[in-house]
Amino acid sequence: MKRLILMRHAIADDHFQGSDMSRPLTLEGQDVQLQVANYMHRQAFEIDGILYSPFLRAEQSAQIILKEYPDANMLKEPALGNVFDSFTILKHLDKQGFRSALIIGHAPTLSAFGVSLLEKPQPLKFEKSGVMVLDFSKKIDFGQGSLVQKLSPKDIS
Repeated sequence: MKRLILMRHAIADDHFQGSDMSRPLTLEGQDVQLQVANYMHRQAFEIDGILYSPFLRAEQSAQIILKEYPDANMLKEPALGNVFDSFTILKHLDKQGFRSALIIGHAPTLSAFGVSLLEKPQPLKFEKSGVMVLDFSKKIDFGQGSLVQKLSPKDIS
């Protein structure tokens, strides 16, 4: 069995004056992301790979998760950025051979990607630092996944 964990990045600074790609997390966002990372670790989520969007807020979110999963292979995935490409993401996941990968991206593209992976499609809405866990019996691919868990930061506080 393979597992894919989809996560929306943590709360970013909406008042940042620079480019959208460079928007950092807020202190609250960092704190919430750390709480989610701690919860995932306590609940024995397995993560052997982390793919994250090239936007700073996604990278910072991934770095916080990496503190709880220091052995995970962390990779910047351009296909999670401005030009979202689900085919490239699946190809890179397959090439890496992860058993349980975490993908950190953005709304609404992450939601649409998650829906496309489900065997029984249903709407998926991610809060910031929210998580969806999908299991696949063989290969991570379109229409092959089952939603096994939804996690909102409110669920752990």
